[in-house]
Amino acid sequence: MTSILKVDNLQDASGTGTPYIKDAVLQVKQNQIDGTDTNTAETDWQTSPVTGSITPSKSTSKILVRARTSLYNNAGYSTYGTIYRGSTYIGHSSGFGLVRCYSTAAVWQPVTIEWLDEPNTTSAVTYTVYFKVNGGTGYISHSQGISTVTMMEIGG
Repeated sequence: MTSILKVDNLQDASGTGTPYIKDAVLQVKQNQIDGTDTNTAETDWQTSPVTGSITPSKSTSKILVRARTSLYNNAGYSTYGTIYRGSTYIGHSSGFGLVRCYSTAAVWQPVTIEWLDEPNTTSAVTYTVYFKVNGGTGYISHSQGISTVTMMEIGG
């Protein structure tokens, strides 16, 4: 026998809000950034215009952050990308970030950077892609494209 549940609205126990569902996507925010050709020759992490913000509804929520952008460097050098929460590095502990672009030719390369974060707050959280190089001049966010930062709150 098949059961069907039909409802017009779900509310929490107090009747004033939406119920909190563990491991469900509770909200999705996306920021679209027009290409900028932002560059650096620094070997330490530098901020970029590729950024977005979300306000978690519960402090136990996780935020899945997905940034889509492009990276470039001169032939024979690498450009690295990672994600920061505010001014806090939340990428891989190696210090090389979450993505590396290298080529024997100077070309723009599309990249996706993803991280599951646990910010432990109900205040607004800003995620920004940072980048650095190991030589040459690196660029982020090609001027003839767009970058996006998508943030999904997952009930925890």
